[in-house]
Amino acid sequence: MELLIRRSSPECTELRRLLTEHPIYSCLNCVGNVRRFMEAHVFAVWDFMSLLKALQRVLTCVDLPWVSRDDPQLMRLVNEIVLEEESGEDGRGGFMSHFELY
Repeated sequence: MELLIRRSSPECTELRRLLTEHPIYSCLNCVGNVRRFMEAHVFAVWDFMSLLKALQRVLTCVDLPWVSRDDPQLMRLVNEIVLEEESGEDGRGGFMSHFELY
């Protein structure tokens, strides 16, 4: 089963267009609106991380002793998402979790 849309695919191009043209961006036009958005969005980030870590626990091995799981592609996908969410580039040459950005 194909889990990812290839970055150069027409589907990805259309999804990217829809995302970049989302109406939320026109509402983020002053500091107060951005602050209000971030106050709500931080809970979405926390919830997403909680779900992601549950998936990581079920679909990969986080226990000792370590043992490989059945689907290496699925393990890689989950772990790549965890890597980016827990230690993404901060734009200043360092790394931090998306949660810490808030």
